[in-house]
Amino acid sequence: MGFKRKKPTTIDMTFDGDYEGLKMSFRMPTIGEYIEFIKVAGKLSELDEDADVAAATEGIEEMINILLRFTVSWNMEDEDGAAVPLNKEELSKEDVSFLMLIGNALGSAFGGVDPELGKGSGSGETSLMSTLPMETSS
Repeated sequence: MGFKRKKPTTIDMTFDGDYEGLKMSFRMPTIGEYIEFIKVAGKLSELDEDADVAAATEGIEEMINILLRFTVSWNMEDEDGAAVPLNKEELSKEDVSFLMLIGNALGSAFGGVDPELGKGSGSGETSLMSTLPMETSS
């Protein structure tokens, strides 16, 4: 009997600050999707004020499309309390800071690094165990 793939992991996030109360759920990307996410995030992080407008808008649109593929749900409401649909049109109405907030949060979550990791921890000590010898198998 073979191994059956498990269902993708879901990541639930609750935001604070300017987005106090916003809850979003994301599915964990495949390896290929994660590589794509990293490439686009890298392109966006390299943009400066002298960046080509076409390159900047292309990068932002790519990131929006990627985020929509990973986003399972959100609890966004309009001023009247009506649910805001989760789509490109509505996501495009948000501030750029919102896109960056989500992108950074997902980058940490996808990479498996908990922002709380290491807080309150000392630097530790070097292990007394010797390293294991590594040999190539023939």
